[in-house]
Amino acid sequence: MGFFDAIKGVKAAVNPMASIGTSDFGRIDPNNQQAFWALQTEFGQAVMQGPAAQQQFFQKYGVRNQAHWQTIQLTLTTKWANAPGGAQAMSQAAYANSAAQTAQAMQNAMAAYAPIPQGDTAPVEGISLEHYA
Repeated sequence: MGFFDAIKGVKAAVNPMASIGTSDFGRIDPNNQQAFWALQTEFGQAVMQGPAAQQQFFQKYGVRNQAHWQTIQLTLTTKWANAPGGAQAMSQAAYANSAAQTAQAMQNAMAAYAPIPQGDTAPVEGISLEHYA
């Protein structure tokens, strides 16, 4: 390894975009933070489901493997963090994604909620539910 190779290595370490190139994001839009944070969540769910689900995630978004996904994550978060106002924009995008997940979880919970059957609210020994309500 020569001197110039060493300099290239230092430059790549400082600028992760140099290591991935500007077009090696698979089918992930490098300018859409909101979608990226949603993908982070989707990938987390795939990890919990197992290797087959991870492989489906990779195929769906044109990611070669785990190392490629980690490079994309590092590159995009570094790019956005270093942009003017980037840290705040990243925080807002992550918060919006979290809020959307919470709203979806609440909708799912409410849809699964079953009202109390009519016979279960009948008075017991003369005491009704309305008496205590």
